[in-house]
Amino acid sequence: MSAPPTPAAAPAISPQVRQLATVGLVVGVFLAALEASVVATAMPSVITDLGGESLYALPFAVYLLTSTVSSPLWGRASDIVGRRRQAFILTRVQQNGLIGSCETTHQPAPISNPNSRLACPYPHPVP
Repeated sequence: MSAPPTPAAAPAISPQVRQLATVGLVVGVFLAALEASVVATAMPSVITDLGGESLYALPFAVYLLTSTVSSPLWGRASDIVGRRRQAFILTRVQQNGLIGSCETTHQPAPISNPNSRLACPYPHPVP
């Protein structure tokens, strides 16, 4: 009998790579928290538009269903294009969506009073 093979030593990670990975994780968690706070703040107006408290769970159920169904698709996409590139692209898509929602002129600024500049740091016309 031969001895079991010894596992190869893991390559050392430089401090710069570790700091960059930490910053990336912090930014990702921040964007997820930002999205959650926007959804929680917008829920009362969404429920009013849907027609009452009996449908309060509907947006959460739809969100969980779509994220559950799309997770394997995003995993496959990251295998194809690479995790770093996909993270960059999806972060840009989210930023463009936030900027686009601030630029709307046919509805009040999202989440906040339309007369307030707190909803969006970018200038937008006040109706």
